[in-house]
Amino acid sequence: MTQTATQPAPNVAARNLTAAERHHAARYLRQSQQTLQTTVYGLTNDQWNFKPASETWSIAENVEHLVLVEQMLEGVLSRLPDSAVAIARRNDDEIDSQVLAFVRDRSQRYPAPPDSQPTGRWTPSGALGRFLVAREHTEEVLDRTPGLRENVIPLGPLGALDGYEWVLAVAAHTDRHVAQIQEVKSNPRFPAAKAELN
Repeated sequence: MTQTATQPAPNVAARNLTAAERHHAARYLRQSQQTLQTTVYGLTNDQWNFKPASETWSIAENVEHLVLVEQMLEGVLSRLPDSAVAIARRNDDEIDSQVLAFVRDRSQRYPAPPDSQPTGRWTPSGALGRFLVAREHTEEVLDRTPGLRENVIPLGPLGALDGYEWVLAVAAHTDRHVAQIQEVKSNPRFPAAKAELN
């Protein structure tokens, strides 16, 4: 990223989250959820659990990881009031765009934190159901949490992000793993769908 959240931008004042921003994030949360659901719709058990290589995740593992990251968001946002105050001349729009581009870009790989590593906690359908519940909760948190632009919390190589950018990052993270799921599905050894018996 060319500009971190702690670097001031000229003539840009810190501001509260606007209705348009809240609408944009809610729409993106719903869109990335729908894309995930469409991508995994109708998979067989063999397809859910297929791994192209031992070091890559199956589709089921990707979805489990998405659940864990989604569930972590509320805890992160709950720490905002006690975290560093966003600088007064922060360029929110530019950083928002950088967050989306950075998280979606799969040319850079980063290991998942230990507490978001998949371990086969749930069945594939159970994991997807938990994701949908967690995503609904994320939308509720976005709608009811005041001051999402007021404080910042670091997010690894992205630097310090405000609460709104954390929400955007979680939505973009879903898109990132949808791309990974699509790579799994495009593998030549991906199991064929079983024909339905009449």
